[in-house]
Amino acid sequence: MKKKKLVAAAMSLILLMTGCSNVKDQKESVGTSVSSSAVVEDTKMTDSVKASSEPYNFEFKELVTSDMYRDVMGEDIYQAYVNFTDAVMNGETEFECSCEDSFNWVMYHYIRHYSPCVDQFVEPSYFEDGVGHFYYTIPEDEFRQKLADWEVMVTDIINNCGIQEDDSDFEKALLIYLYIADHYSYDISVRDRDDLGAYRFLTEDGGICYEISLAYTYLLAQVGVDSAVAWGPSDDPETTDEHEWVILNLNGTYYNVDPTWAIGNYETLDYFLFSDDSRYYNYGEYAAENTTRVSTKPYVDPDYVSPYMCNDDTFDFFQCSTFIELDHENNILYYMSCGTAGATDGFDFSDYT
Repeated sequence: MKKKKLVAAAMSLILLMTGCSNVKDQKESVGTSVSSSAVVEDTKMTDSVKASSEPYNFEFKELVTSDMYRDVMGEDIYQAYVNFTDAVMNGETEFECSCEDSFNWVMYHYIRHYSPCVDQFVEPSYFEDGVGHFYYTIPEDEFRQKLADWEVMVTDIINNCGIQEDDSDFEKALLIYLYIADHYSYDISVRDRDDLGAYRFLTEDGGICYEISLAYTYLLAQVGVDSAVAWGPSDDPETTDEHEWVILNLNGTYYNVDPTWAIGNYETLDYFLFSDDSRYYNYGEYAAENTTRVSTKPYVDPDYVSPYMCNDDTFDFFQCSTFIELDHENNILYYMSCGTAGATDGFDFSDYT
């Protein structure tokens, strides 16, 4: 295993390298509609985009993060990450940072979340006199080609997941969630590899919860949606591995999203925007008080209480429901709940635009 990975583990920055919990059976319950019911043709999302809609004008960004992550990590570390990104884009091998601690958090943590391709081919060297030094593990021309290929791939993903111009964070988060569920696989066989991450997952089309969650948050950051990872152990005695998922910020309220458990469950909404209570009672017995949210960094303070609790249960009615269609123009999500005998419900998400 590379030195970088060993140090990261020693710093307890990645707690889920051993794998993830398997998908639980869906609970037998009926979702509750919060708007008028309607019956529509059972059409795949990619077929439901209106001919009059404008395509998404997506532009790839070399530098992305989330508000949650930036707040938790602090401005000194964020600025060091900005300096590092500029150095990489300019073909340099050093960057200014306030202290060695900031250097370590950037190299062993920040870039893993928000610069997946760079993280795969860059290693830290040393910190000295306010300057962090690093090196590339492959020739520079090959590295530049990797970056170019990565940009093309990420752009293709965003352009093919159904996002339209002026879509809300709700729509972007849903469409990327569905895209991951439909296009990638859960692959426990990779759990012992030393190159785990969003880059490996997206380029090899499968992986474990740690990688899936990183990939989802990275893609959301590319389209300007605030999200970050969360992880923790289960109270279920049959579950031996910790699990990782995502916290999503919608209008200043936080919700759980579990893209790993959505994989292989055709168009399911079960794991999209659910509360901490639902995370425990319906999806795996992961207790809120044992959940690490966003980063391990603030948890060195025993009195730290995360502000990113998912206490709102607005969307818990999605439990045991299937996505049908997204009406971008009228802000209606059509879905089918268990036990509704083919009837389709509609949720008006106008308050989340």
